[in-house]
Amino acid sequence: MKNKKVATKFLRYLWILFPFSLIVWFTSIRKNPRQDFSYSLFQGKSGWGYNILFNHDIVIHQENIPAVQTQIGFENRVQAEKAARLVIKKFLFHEAPALNKVEIRDILSEKDSLNK
Repeated sequence: MKNKKVATKFLRYLWILFPFSLIVWFTSIRKNPRQDFSYSLFQGKSGWGYNILFNHDIVIHQENIPAVQTQIGFENRVQAEKAARLVIKKFLFHEAPALNKVEIRDILSEKDSLNK
């Protein structure tokens, strides 16, 4: 009788813990979402641009400097890379991935961007 109670109690705990352990296991083997984002840079007709990729699929193709009136690309690779990294950072913080004029001005005015 006592063994039957112990077995029943054990099965009850097992029934509760099994789904929980599956959830823990699945979340531990799931890739970190930060690793799913990447970028690629390219030189277009009017300057440098970038692609933002999620799981190797292009989600943003940016040929021109965003948030400005003119249809030109970034002057150099470093500027395009800084813009792409900032867009990914915004995705990761669940913000709109659009760059504003202040952010673009900061990217364009940084000394190391202009010298490369």
